[in-house]
Amino acid sequence: MRLARTIGKTLFVVLSLIALLHVYWGFGGLWPTDNVRELIDLVIGDTRFEQMPPIWMTLIVACLIAAAGWVALEKSGVTSFFPKRLISLATWCLILVFALRGLSTYAFVSGLRETSPYASQAFQRYDAILYAPLCLLIAAGFLFLATRKTR
Repeated sequence: MRLARTIGKTLFVVLSLIALLHVYWGFGGLWPTDNVRELIDLVIGDTRFEQMPPIWMTLIVACLIAAAGWVALEKSGVTSFFPKRLISLATWCLILVFALRGLSTYAFVSGLRETSPYASQAFQRYDAILYAPLCLLIAAGFLFLATRKTR
């Protein structure tokens, strides 16, 4: 039970930080780059984009990521506001989403799928060493929570 709570809190913190980063980008922040072109190449990865997505779209993504963090708190037993069945369903959906997102990168890398001719090299590099592994770790954390009796 204690490990589940630690994993739930860790997932919450990680996902909250990612959500806050999206809010920052939504309001025009450029970190970790110096200009919009570099940011697009690094976080969107499609060289056809001329500008970042509109603020409303970025804020929706931030809210969804933050909600995933809340699901981790609920499933780990730290909080208990929502019905168990809803949280269980959300947990399995998040496992699927994060696992597919993480594994899709390695389908490209292994040659099972071709990469887009518009994919930036910066994005491909960070995707392989940071984004995809993080998604797989998040999926593993949710899988741990889903298979443990925590609430």
